Amino acid sequence: MLDGEADPAEQAELERHLGHCDRCAQWQAAAETHHRGLRVSLTPPVPDLADTIVVRVTGEHRRDPSPDRRTARRSVRTALAGAAALVLVGLLASVVNAGLSRSEPPPTLAIGSAAVELAQQSTHAVATVTIINGGGPDRLLGARSPAAGTTHLHGFAVTDGGLVVMANHDAHPVPSESTVVLRADGAHVMLADLDPTLSPGDEVDLVLVFERAGPQPVRAQVVPAS
Repeated sequence: MLDGEADPAEQAELERHLGHCDRCAQWQAAAETHHRGLRVSLTPPVPDLADTIVVRVTGEHRRDPSPDRRTARRSVRTALAGAAALVLVGLLASVVNAGLSRSEPPPTLAIGSAAVELAQQSTHAVATVTIINGGGPDRLLGARSPAAGTTHLHGFAVTDGGLVVMANHDAHPVPSESTVVLRADGAHVMLADLDPTLSPGDEVDLVLVFERAGPQPVRAQVVPAS
């Protein structure tokens, strides 16, 4: 967005969001300031070291006017220019990321109610969890449990034919200052290859793994599937 690469629809959506989100507006202002500073900052003069590098690499004398030497000099200069461009891109990325990290507070997570809904004669179960976030945004990346051989994040997806199906997800978003409820009829954690001795009334240890908050342990009670 800083270089004007957004199309009109994206720009309008961004401006609507910034109009009611102070945190994003502050980040946008900081990013624009850094961006302008990088574009107008004066760089100190750098000596032309192409000839010296060519001499060191090829062993040729500085005054050698041969075509091969001139070609080598141009190649070195091109390589140096490419390296400088990569350094500049890395610097810009670090500045933008630094502004983002400063503008987004860390998440403050609390795990509310948690249950494992167990169907009769099934090796699968759905973990339902309430996640309360009083801080910045985060994402649920996965879960693990000693009671299950494998775990998956499940949620709805739309096929190419327009059908709504349940599918594996890479992550579930946890927006800032929000309460997210993982449940069987929406986004949830699927437990597979369950311990066959589990029965309603038992308790299961779960670890929810978040992108920013890290692993969060929780104990869930096994209940019959509704």
